[in-house]
Formats: sequence, structure tokens, C-alpha cells
Amino acid sequence: MEDLPISFSWIYTSLKTEKCVAYCFAYIRDPKTYNVLYAGVKYDGLLSRLRDFRPNLRKTAIARLYHKPIFANFSLGNEESFKKNITNKKFKFNGFSNDLKSYKTTTALGKFFVYCALNQKFSDLGIHSTKSSADLKIQYIDNKYEVTKTTNTKTIYIKYGYENKEEELKRLTGNHFETICNLRKRAKFYGKNKERFSIEKLPNLSNEYLEQFGIKNKPQFEPKKHKFNLHKYHDDKHIVYYKVDISKRTRVHIAFLKFKDWINIRSKWAKEELKHNLEYNDLTYCFAYSLEKKGIEGAIRKTLHRKIVVDRLVKFPNIIEANFFKNYNVKEMRVWFSKRFENFYVRSPCRYNFEVNDTLYLKGDEYVLDNTNEHINIYFDEDYYENYISNESLLDILGKYMSNFWSFLKNRIYI
Repeated sequence: MEDLPISFSWIYTSLKTEKCVAYCFAYIRDPKTYNVLYAGVKYDGLLSRLRDFRPNLRKTAIARLYHKPIFANFSLGNEESFKKNITNKKFKFNGFSNDLKSYKTTTALGKFFVYCALNQKFSDLGIHSTKSSADLKIQYIDNKYEVTKTTNTKTIYIKYGYENKEEELKRLTGNHFETICNLRKRAKFYGKNKERFSIEKLPNLSNEYLEQFGIKNKPQFEPKKHKFNLHKYHDDKHIVYYKVDISKRTRVHIAFLKFKDWINIRSKWAKEELKHNLEYNDLTYCFAYSLEKKGIEGAIRKTLHRKIVVDRLVKFPNIIEANFFKNYNVKEMRVWFSKRFENFYVRSPCRYNFEVNDTLYLKGDEYVLDNTNEHINIYFDEDYYENYISNESLLDILGKYMSNFWSFLKNRIYI
């Protein structure tokens, strides 16, 4: 019997600048009868990391082809009719339009696999078989295939998929045991120097042999280790920290606390008492925020942004005061800052230097937020106030700053 190569097909259903959805399928196909065994794996993550994960995705697809394949029949006709259909822009393979200059058989196969999994109204097919929904269970023992009802590590779980004839799709029924066994017997890894091994030898194949097919048992990349020091004030109970999604691509991390608590934390951080001239009350708050471009996942990233925003809060916060704060509880304060953070600096100009100044001199004035008509007091370092605030209105300064800031944010994370 003629050997059949074990092949791969990659399909990208969503491809964007940051994230993508990709499918990797491993399959065995008889070009004469169009019978095919296949199984796949889905990747939903960062486009920049897809290259690193490819060896692992191929490994998973091969493992599923070995243990949990789907049996289908996919016909593209002979090579002549296939090429003719490819040149016809109106021709569609199961609902997928042909908009590529060069179209491979593997691509058509992969799109057929995805289509059967995702676009059938009553289909529970998926991209691989499962133990609970297998239509056929077989075992390979002593170089023979046998139908079985038991379940163990040697059991092969097979699901019946669809038969494709031109534009018509029909679910396969009946007994296909002999056909499937024939495909499995002929399936071979086509290695270098004509080294061919049966798919049934997969558990015994060396890593070196599998690497020539882009399959690896270990990640191709080493995760980046982020090192940063956290201090006690990052988890201080007086600091209210939270995050809010403001668009599909951006979230804001916010932290605030009362001015009197900020004085204590700031003094501990600087290891000396902070002196100031501000006559504050319980309505005086310190506030800071950090903007994050979504798409970079992981607990490390979340911890990093908490560190960023709390550091800004402790070292150079926005200091504000409003009489209507007396009617707000913590939840309402969170909502207020979430809706108005754009009115303030991402980094306040109050950059206090304890080595130079042992007393903090603050000066502020009353301002009205245009969009809400709210009266608030904003405090700045006295030198900054005299040099800048006195010459321009606060809203003019904020307008210029935010315009430049949002332009900068479009292409990168602001840290």
C-alpha cells in the first residue's frame, strides 16, 4: 500500500496587530479516495507570541491526531479542476471566498476543518474527538486494530465528521472501521534520509526526529522574568486601587487616598517627616492613574501596573479637594475618579525632592470642570504654580497635555 504523509495546515480566522486566532491541524489524507483523518488545536493570544508557540501547537495537534482524530471525506476534484476553481473568483470552498493569489490544498483542507467545526448550526463536531462523544473506539495491539468499548491510554477515540461533495455537506454515518484502519496503517512521518515511521510509533519517536517537523516537547522560548521591588506601601490599606476598561484596547489603573494618609505613607517612604503648609481636611484627596494598552496578559503585568500607579500616588500625586466629596462613599469616589481622570495629569508636576526641600509648599485655586460644571480645588507645588499656572489657565494646559498624551498612547503603553 502507498504511504500517506502526516501533514499540517495553518488557518488564521482573525489576524490583527496585537491578537490573533489561529488553528493548527494535523491530518492524513488519501488523495484518491479523499478520506481524511484530522485533529487540531486553537491558539487565541498575542500575534507576537504565536511564533514561539508553534512547536507546542504542532505537538498538541499531532497528539490529538494520534488519540482523538475526526474522520471526514474532502474532495477538491482532480488537480486540473482544482486549479480551475482556484482561478475562479466566484468559487467558494464551503462558504470561504477565494481571495488569495495562490491557494494551497492544505489551506482548503484547513478551512474545511474550521468550517465544519464552527459553522454548522447543529454540529458538535469541534476540532477533535472527545472521549464522551466518540463514534468509534479502537485499539492498536500487536500490530492489529480492534474495536473496543474499554477506555485506557491505548484507546483511540474517533468522531465522524462531514463528507464534502462540491457545495454539499453531509454528516458521515455507518461503519468506517476498515477505512480508518487503512488510513492509520499507511500514515507515515516523512523524515530526512527517507526515514519513515508509522504514526503508531509516535510515543517512541525521539525529540530529535520530531524536531525536523517543527514539533518540540519543550517551549522554544524562555519566559521573560520581570524583577521589580514592592514595598509595604503598595498594599497599604488606606490606598484604594482599582482598574477600569475604558475601551476595547485600553484600561486605566487608578489609586487614591486621603491627604492625611498620604502624608504618613510619604514620610515613611522618604524616611523623614514631610512638612507642608496645606490646611487640609477629610475632603482633600491624592490621586494618580496609569494607562495600559490591553493585550499583554499575565499576573506579572497586573502587578507591574499596580506598582506604577501606587508609586505615582506616593511620589507625585494630583492633590484635589471638593465640598461635594462629603456626600460620597468609597464606591461613589471610585466612580467619580473613573469618569474624570482625563482632567488630571498622568504625572502631577508636584515632584517633591526631600534632599532639597524639607517643607512642601502647596498653592492652588478653584477650577470648574466644563463637562460636569463641578467646582474643585487643585493644589500644585508653589514654584510650579507661580511659573506656569499663573500664566495659563488650567484647562488650556490640560488640553495641550492630553492631546499630546493620547497621540503618544496610540502606539505604545505609557509607563
